Amino acid sequence: MGKNIALFVMVLGLCAIFYQIGKYSAPVIHINSGITSCPVPEEAPVKAPVKPIRQTSNFSPIKKLQVQKGIEFAYVLNANSTTVSQCPINGSDGLLEGACATTGKGLNAPTGIEFNIPQTLVYIANKGSNTISMCSVNPISGSFDNCVTTGGDFTAPSAIILENQKNFAYITNQNDSTISKCSIDPIRGNLSACNKLYIDGLSSPTDFSFDANHNFIYIANEGNNSVIVCSLDGQNDGFSNCQFTGSGFNAPQAIALDKSNRYAYITNNGSHTVSLCDVNSTTGELSNCRATGSGFNGLSDLTFNAARTMAYISNASTVSVCRVDGKDGDLYECRTSGSGFNIPSGIRLHIVNPQ
Repeated sequence: MGKNIALFVMVLGLCAIFYQIGKYSAPVIHINSGITSCPVPEEAPVKAPVKPIRQTSNFSPIKKLQVQKGIEFAYVLNANSTTVSQCPINGSDGLLEGACATTGKGLNAPTGIEFNIPQTLVYIANKGSNTISMCSVNPISGSFDNCVTTGGDFTAPSAIILENQKNFAYITNQNDSTISKCSIDPIRGNLSACNKLYIDGLSSPTDFSFDANHNFIYIANEGNNSVIVCSLDGQNDGFSNCQFTGSGFNAPQAIALDKSNRYAYITNNGSHTVSLCDVNSTTGELSNCRATGSGFNGLSDLTFNAARTMAYISNASTVSVCRVDGKDGDLYECRTSGSGFNIPSGIRLHIVNPQ
């Protein structure tokens, strides 16, 4: 009995050593038979080889969600009333969709419209009351609120543009063929200290436009079927070297330049056409004026979307929406859109970003 116990203790010790070296399982002890043996070592399980992840060239990335930033509206002035039509724009085709709301108060035969750069204020030229209205733009609905009269000494004002960097506003006066220059309060936006500029060749001016770099200003004259270009005097904040430019205009109503400074667009109320002219970026002169687009009738104002890929033109009772060719500037696929206007005149676009 004592011999068996000693043998058991010796075997147990050897098995413990082998267990650490060979990764054996626990020893098997047969007490009844008096035989003590080490167990057979367990084989480690065989793991399946891990396949590397193969990156293929046609891997499709996860698409980001398209977040709607806001609703774009076209604002159309109704020259034969006291209202502005606020029309939502369809994001897929650019046409005016749904019923247009009415916004703004205290207007009188409005014809010209312009937003400030942050688009918190809008200025409207009232031809019927010889005034300029300034309205706040509601950031949620886009409506024109709290309209007040600002500036003074206008005579049938038809258009207004802003020189925001120098805090000046310019207004065309059709009845006395002048341009008013007013100071803009940089905080409140009010117009003051309005003085009239007399330029040779002006005849019932209807609209004007800066080039993209604000080196030149272009003035459309309904009275003598012309466009005048002037250099902007940076030192005296005036106009200089004014001269006639371009040709073929017929009662021009509006003028706008594309952001590349290559093309100018002039609406001709007398011939129901839009003139497309090449722009000399060095001298500012217009040349090679030709008709572009189609389907216009009694047109007045013209504006572009922010990307300059679509043009919006106010007609006698509708709005024409045209695509803009990025290479040659031509207007094409022009379609009439919108209804319920009362002699639409000025037109501008604005994107409302609700918070």
